[in-house]
Amino acid sequence: MLPGRRYTPQDIWAIATRWKWLILLPWIVIGAGTAVAAKLIPDSFVSDSTIQVVPPRVSEAYVHSMGTTRIEDRLPVIEQQILSRTKLERIIQDFGLYADLRKTALMEDIVLQMRDDIQVNPIKGDAFRVAYISTDPKTAMRVTERLASLFIEENLRDRANLAEGANQFLGSQLDDSRRQLLDHEKKLEDYMRAHSGEMPSQLQSNVQAVQNLQGQIQQLADAIIRDRDQRAFLEHQLADANAEGAVLAEGNPAGGRGDTGPPAGSAAANLEVAKNVLQTMLLTLKPEHPDVTAMQARIKELTAKAAAEALEVPLSPGGSPKLSAAEALRQGHIRDFKTGIETIDAT
Repeated sequence: MLPGRRYTPQDIWAIATRWKWLILLPWIVIGAGTAVAAKLIPDSFVSDSTIQVVPPRVSEAYVHSMGTTRIEDRLPVIEQQILSRTKLERIIQDFGLYADLRKTALMEDIVLQMRDDIQVNPIKGDAFRVAYISTDPKTAMRVTERLASLFIEENLRDRANLAEGANQFLGSQLDDSRRQLLDHEKKLEDYMRAHSGEMPSQLQSNVQAVQNLQGQIQQLADAIIRDRDQRAFLEHQLADANAEGAVLAEGNPAGGRGDTGPPAGSAAANLEVAKNVLQTMLLTLKPEHPDVTAMQARIKELTAKAAAEALEVPLSPGGSPKLSAAEALRQGHIRDFKTGIETIDAT
């Protein structure tokens, strides 16, 4: 080809026809070499298996101090255990791997070759991929299945160890918490025993008890006031009765009867005294008061006795008492007043 000359398609075709063997020969050589190389190089087959790891049920917040549970961190440790010479040599013998290489090479070199043919790569998430390269597809599949099962077993064993450690750790934490709880309960019990009645939960019952005591104190104070007034009244009546006796003694020194009233000490005389005392009580006490009720019962009893004595009174005037009716009534009053004062003092 000359510079500056223009070549037509006919010129190019003529040149290619003239030098065709020079153009085709490199392509023929390259194609033949590629065919021979493809024929001589053995076929390689890759079998892989993806393993999904279930995340732990125990939160890392509880077992963080016992080691990590992430598969990315644990996978190198598991891989080192699976790809150990002992386990790989067992797989080579079980499946008859590298038969030709075993005739000339050492087992250590064969194990290194198998490690190069095994690929372990983590995948996104809690999963990883195990692959094996072999010249036989069935052998690649079987070896990959064995490797996957070994990884699963080792992972389960590792997880079991972690779970056992977590169980022991949580058990010790539970025992510590139980002891602390018992100590707190004992302290709380001692505090409640030392401050019985002062706890906030006992406020309502304490208020109710105080109110009940205040009510009882008020009732006792009212009863004391009534008894004191009643005693003062009885002492006043007793003094009047004594003064009346002195007047009667001056007006009737012989002690004879001045009227036809009931004899002293009789049920009729006592009935009159009881009625007077009842009227005096009703001035300061309510009808349902126990003292009023007791006096009413006494009046009822004396009424029955007075009726019985009326049937037994002698007709002759010889059995008449020596005391007058007024004196007998006065003495009966005195006795009743003294009895009332003694009853009040006793209560």
